[in-house]
Amino acid sequence: MLISELPIEQAPFAELVCEFIETARKKMGELRQARYDNNLERMAKLAHWMKGTGGMAGFPVLTEPARSLEDSIRAVDTASIESSLSRLEELVGQLQSPELARS
Repeated sequence: MLISELPIEQAPFAELVCEFIETARKKMGELRQARYDNNLERMAKLAHWMKGTGGMAGFPVLTEPARSLEDSIRAVDTASIESSLSRLEELVGQLQSPELARS
C-alpha cells in the first residue's frame, strides 16, 4: 500500500489526499478507455495530470511512471504505452486513503 507523504493526520491534507485518490481512480478508468479508443491526445492529457497532481498529493511515486507514459505516447511506442499504463494502474491501485492508513 502507498500512503501519502503529506501530513495526513491534519484534516485538510487528509481531505485533499482522499479527493486525489478518488479522482486518480476515475482517471485511470478514463486512461484505459482512451487507450481502448486509441485516443492518444486524451491519454497524454490524463498522464500529464497524473504526473503533476500525484506529486502534489504526496505520491511522488506516480511521477516517473506517468512521465514514462507521456513519453511513450509522444513516441507512439505501443509496447511501452502498455507497460507504462499497466505500471501506473498498479500504483494507483495501491494508493491508500488516510482513513485506512490509521486503522
